[in-house]
Amino acid sequence: MPPLAGADLRFEYWATPVEPGRTLVEASAGTGKTFAIAGLVLRLVLDGDWLGAPPDLRRLLVVTFTKAATEELRTRIRRALRTALAVAEGREIAEGSDLANDLALVEPFRPLLRDGATAARSQNRLLAALDRVDEAGIFTIHSFCRRVLEQAAFESGTPFEMEFVEDADSAALRARAAADAWASLVHGDPTLAALAVSSGRTPDELARHYAATADFPDVRILPESPTLAEARAALDDALRQLAAAWTPEAVAEALADVEWNKDAPLDGPSGEALVARVAAFASGDDPDALPALRDVTPGAVYKAGQRRGKAKKEALEAASQSAPFRAAEATVDAADALLRAFTRAFALEVGRRVESIKERRGQLTFNDLITRLHDALLSDDAGPALAAGIRQQVAVALIDEFQDTDPRQYAIFRTAFEGRPLYFVGDPKQAIYAFRGADVHAYLGAQREATRRFTLGTNWRSTAGLVDAVNRVFAGPERAFLFDGIPFRPVAASPAKQEPRLVDGDAPPLVWWPLPVEGDRVPSKTAASAAVPPVVATEIRRLLAEARIREGDGERPLRTGDVAVLVPSKYEIQDVH
Repeated sequence: MPPLAGADLRFEYWATPVEPGRTLVEASAGTGKTFAIAGLVLRLVLDGDWLGAPPDLRRLLVVTFTKAATEELRTRIRRALRTALAVAEGREIAEGSDLANDLALVEPFRPLLRDGATAARSQNRLLAALDRVDEAGIFTIHSFCRRVLEQAAFESGTPFEMEFVEDADSAALRARAAADAWASLVHGDPTLAALAVSSGRTPDELARHYAATADFPDVRILPESPTLAEARAALDDALRQLAAAWTPEAVAEALADVEWNKDAPLDGPSGEALVARVAAFASGDDPDALPALRDVTPGAVYKAGQRRGKAKKEALEAASQSAPFRAAEATVDAADALLRAFTRAFALEVGRRVESIKERRGQLTFNDLITRLHDALLSDDAGPALAAGIRQQVAVALIDEFQDTDPRQYAIFRTAFEGRPLYFVGDPKQAIYAFRGADVHAYLGAQREATRRFTLGTNWRSTAGLVDAVNRVFAGPERAFLFDGIPFRPVAASPAKQEPRLVDGDAPPLVWWPLPVEGDRVPSKTAASAAVPPVVATEIRRLLAEARIREGDGERPLRTGDVAVLVPSKYEIQDVH
């Protein structure tokens, strides 16, 4: 595969050519993704090559992943346009004002804004853009999908009258479907119900199994066989064989020569009770007794008996492999197979019922929006016309936080905007966060298919010392982020962020605290968890007593509100506090 055009080059929003194809802009935290997007929008407004004359911001699409992010982008784009207009008109911008914050963003365009030959044209384009900035196509992924589906109802096969269900309502819908699925599958089968509950497969837990797969349409739930009916029949057969083999006499005869370890389940009065309970399970009188059967499998019996000496070992081996215990093991295996089949059948049944309820009510969830648009765009019948209709409306598309994209979303963008300038802006190092919908393999696939690849190479948020320290930490390992497609790229620090605010002698910006070790022994997790909070508390007390904060032209003592402590979970908060 030939190298990407612009691979590993710095992305310059004011100069990098805007061309058809997929442009990947890889950015680390603090390198100004929103700044670059706002700057690129300003560039598109001033250039006039893609948004028309006057500039029509409805032909621009910016997609991000939260409503808050869409509002922030809209605010930043509006402010960038206002700042550029103030510069073009020669107005003075007060230091510390909102517009002053974007002077750096506008600076590369100053010749275009102030030159007599282009200033009037630039002013007219900025005024036209500001007049319609509220119509700019800035959406969440779900809002974008909804808009397309509503505008292209025929092509996408979406009913005209549909209700869109928020997350809370979607959760309630799933809960209703899960309750109905449970009642349907276990009705009239107390053994199945008891097996499920005793193994932790309660309706709520099974609903979580469904939720873990529902948002990933390509997931298959394995094993696909046996079916629930087949597994239930196999358990009935195993129970019949267990009932025939499991008699007090047969068990006593098998164990006659066995000597038990202390607290063995089959020893003494407790053993008699266990034998009776297994018999009750086999006859169907005690469906809750599956855990008891796990104590009488050949492996469990062998583990509980004494094996010192050849005679004891041979007696134990013969006893553990006798018919009653092999029948118990076969029953446990059949019960486990039934539980797996039940879990799969439950997830599938919930899915069918969810779809049935939504169809009856005329509802779509957020995930349905993505699935429907994806399927419509990739269909042979409606796909080409639907994609052509989208491209007629959108001239340039920018996808923010692209690392949070899954394969279906990527396929939507790739198909809908083929032949248009399509920008993917994101941090590949965050593509591992599947809990928020990211898919690292989708990102790497998009990376391989990109026409051009650039980076944002300056951290505008952190001090030079901290940036350098982080660069040193991650530059050492050959594959710091495991994937060849996610190399570590050092970033530069902003010249404006040279000095740290914390004044604490010669303390470096990044400090590793190794835990004390005794000899070659690494502390256990429990020991480490107990050792860390006192050390953290002691250091905070020292800082509050000795350190100071730069503020304006002076300094002040460090306050408790200046200190943050990050912990793995809520349980460590009290320990540190």
